[in-house]
Amino acid sequence: MKKSFIILLIPIVFLFNGCSGAEEINNSINDLKNQLSEKEAIINNLQNKIKEKDNKIENLEARIGDLEKVESVTNEILADEDYIPYRDNQKGLEGYRDKEGNILIEPKYRYANKFSDGVANVSIGDRRGFIDKTGAVLFEIDSDTLDSFSEGLLRINYGDYENGKWGFLNKSGELVIDAQYEMALHFSEGLAAVKKNSNWGFIDKDGKTAIDFTFDYACSFSEDLAAVNSLGEWGYIHKTGVMVIPPQFDTWNYFENGKAVVKIGGKSAYINKRGEVTWTDKETYQEGIVLPVDDSNKDMDFQSFKNEMLQAIKNKDVDFIKTHTDKDIKY
Repeated sequence: MKKSFIILLIPIVFLFNGCSGAEEINNSINDLKNQLSEKEAIINNLQNKIKEKDNKIENLEARIGDLEKVESVTNEILADEDYIPYRDNQKGLEGYRDKEGNILIEPKYRYANKFSDGVANVSIGDRRGFIDKTGAVLFEIDSDTLDSFSEGLLRINYGDYENGKWGFLNKSGELVIDAQYEMALHFSEGLAAVKKNSNWGFIDKDGKTAIDFTFDYACSFSEDLAAVNSLGEWGYIHKTGVMVIPPQFDTWNYFENGKAVVKIGGKSAYINKRGEVTWTDKETYQEGIVLPVDDSNKDMDFQSFKNEMLQAIKNKDVDFIKTHTDKDIKY
């Protein structure tokens, strides 16, 4: 009887030990799975950190690229300012010299305009055209309108100023945007305000409509905003086409450092980009230009107004002059 019991017990012991071993194996497998999951989590975390660093690097590269563009534009502007038109009274002709008086381009032009975008419009006898900074003629132009390049494109009028059609040339003198507009302003921040079928809108550098022709008047962009007129009042539109400041002002100006000078209710005022009035005072006049009275900013604002107005007077931009003045300016 004892032998039978022992014989029967041996398989049970082996079976018990076998179950115990399988359980240990399963536990080991689960432990390995857990360890693998933890390592995968660590790897995913590291990959995410790498992606974050890559994104930061891309952002830095983009910012560096932007800074390089700004530096390039700034250098171009500074280089343009180094070429100062002057008149040789003995020859009765104009050329270019630097701030020290050194001649850069010999006086041989009947008229020499300032450099802009690296080129300048000049007149030689009855011929008109554009030159680079070596004095080489880039192309001649058959138009009564002598203007300056902006962002690589030149607005040009074919016909008289009031009734002719406006288009845009590149620096090779090629008409890249057809002359089809009743009026056109310079390109600014990639867009140009143009008038078609008596309404104003905006086009891009391919000549495609960027913002629909729905305004009575429109101005160039500055700091992502452009003044537009609707039913006699001025507001501001974003480059996306969204009206961010509804029409409500009597006059407008470009945004500079987040602020713009407008006229509302008979007073000049500063507004921010939300259209909130940040400062008002009674107006004053200097050379026919409406300005806010503010000793800390007056000189800067006046100079800005003055430069814009002098350019408008030179171009006989009647609409611009009327918008910014309450006085007749003779030119």
